[in-house]
Amino acid sequence: MFRRRVHEGARADDRYETDDRYDAGPGSERRARMRPWSPAQIVALVIGAAAVVMGIAGLAKTGLPLNHLDRPYHDVLGFRHSPLLGLAEIGFGVLLIISGVVTGGARWLMALLGVVQAVFGVIVLVDVAPQRIHHWLGVGDPYGWLSVIVGAFLVLAALFLPEITPARRESRRHHVAT
Repeated sequence: MFRRRVHEGARADDRYETDDRYDAGPGSERRARMRPWSPAQIVALVIGAAAVVMGIAGLAKTGLPLNHLDRPYHDVLGFRHSPLLGLAEIGFGVLLIISGVVTGGARWLMALLGVVQAVFGVIVLVDVAPQRIHHWLGVGDPYGWLSVIVGAFLVLAALFLPEITPARRESRRHHVAT
């Protein structure tokens, strides 16, 4: 964890090691590592925040009846919502926000959430289980297309946006004699 170094100018028989945790004296150098970041983090934060806002708006309109999470249906920003869909959107958004705040971006989580969102959109569009999906979530084709587009965008952003590592800066410690 801590690098040990041998002081310069010491004879071979009386060398001693110091720990970098302690100040090595005037003129010692310390390297500051800057953490990498990616534009994909910004994409994850924006889409995650939008999903949380949409889920909260859906819950504000539908309420949260714990005995009937599949009803009532209300339109939120042009899409039908049930309370269960609002909860799912909030969970999705929170996970995306978490993937966006991790240093360097948790691209694997962002890509996984994008794949899940896109597959959900395809399931809604193809009507694999129309009675269950429409009954429990209240979604239709417009929400299916939104899910496919958002999911594909998340996957592409996670895979192709670069990771930017800032250049290292060296700082010198200056000691003032007291």
